[in-house]
Amino acid sequence: MKVSSNCRWAVKKVLLFFAVPGLISIFLFFGGAVYALDKESKYLPVQTELKNNWPAFRGEDGSGFAPAAVMPAPWDYKTGTGILWKTIIPLEGASSPVVWGNNVFITGANPEESRVFCYDAKTGALRWSAVVSLPGTRPLSANIDGDTTLAAPTPATDGRFVFAVFPTGEVAAFDFSGKQIWAKNIGSLKNSFGFAASLTLYKNSLILQLDLGSPEEEKSKMLALDKLTGKEIWKTPRPNGDGWASPVITVYNKQLQIITCGNPFVLGYNPEDGRELWRIKALEGNIASSPIVADNKIIAIATSIVALDPAAKEPAWQFEDGVPDVTSPVSDGEYIYILGTGGELNCVEAKTGKKIWMQELEGVFNSSPVIVGKTLLLMSEKGVAYLASTGAEYKELGRGEIDDECVASPAPAGGCLYIRGKSNLYCIGKK
Repeated sequence: MKVSSNCRWAVKKVLLFFAVPGLISIFLFFGGAVYALDKESKYLPVQTELKNNWPAFRGEDGSGFAPAAVMPAPWDYKTGTGILWKTIIPLEGASSPVVWGNNVFITGANPEESRVFCYDAKTGALRWSAVVSLPGTRPLSANIDGDTTLAAPTPATDGRFVFAVFPTGEVAAFDFSGKQIWAKNIGSLKNSFGFAASLTLYKNSLILQLDLGSPEEEKSKMLALDKLTGKEIWKTPRPNGDGWASPVITVYNKQLQIITCGNPFVLGYNPEDGRELWRIKALEGNIASSPIVADNKIIAIATSIVALDPAAKEPAWQFEDGVPDVTSPVSDGEYIYILGTGGELNCVEAKTGKKIWMQELEGVFNSSPVIVGKTLLLMSEKGVAYLASTGAEYKELGRGEIDDECVASPAPAGGCLYIRGKSNLYCIGKK
């Protein structure tokens, strides 16, 4: 049998590919995402993919800022204007949506089961629903209040897998077809109001901030699990008790760090090995707001808003008006926007902490604000969204409304806005 020259050349290329020693990387396409595969990183999404999607709580770096995203025009559920689809959520939860390509992920749970849901981003159709499956008896549910629910932590995705954690201590990974890759029980995550810290990812590590009990009980820790197997990579004790803030992985002083808040410390960690880099004693009370970095300062919220530099003995500035109970701040780099639970919205200069303006909004706010392009989005518990321009004066651009309660934070991606209500998931955009 004769073999064509084209066929022989194809075989040679395949043999050459496997024979080349020291091959650094190849690129794979999986569900529209690009991955670099090498000896060290295995499967990692490239930076542009992280920026174009919304892979974790408050986005890729936990800042809530999506400078390249497009805010849809104001919407109205009564007329259907601007609402592309609305889908019922089968199980209760307070986790925010995360988005990758044509996939929208949320979690839900009840005393019997914990689930991850995947929806089609274009149509709202439920692609799959997967229950976390562990050998043996399901862990007992931790005590919760009405706001945290049994599915408060937001999941995280790297474009190939989606990861979830629940107050029961169940942690699991699923692929984009809904197949469970691994699951483990890290112990019941009991604290005063229910566990709510969301997940974040660093290379092949799944990062968890576990703030539990009192400081004297020494239960709190940072934990890194291998995202492909669930095996522990490192564990670092934390000197604090109960907390509900989520960790953020961001660049500070030209170094990528995990930055966390917990009474009474703001702490920085090396994401490679969990080594504590610095700590500042600056917080008190119940800590639920996650930190951000603005003007090379760490902005943290407790009983006041403080701007910190680990190298300095005192805060760069402190702000005490409209302090939130739950929401995290957001910044466009020049200004910081702080939304109080009762609707007091303050704009302060990132450099100095000087108040630029204050605006009273109607409603109760437990959903953290986001900046989409140059638009500030603020979502009330009653489902009313205030759209305002960022900058040195408050200018309302319009309002949107859903027919549902809302405590989750919106997710902008792909020219649309995804909002999780108490009973429904919404996609806002142009028809």
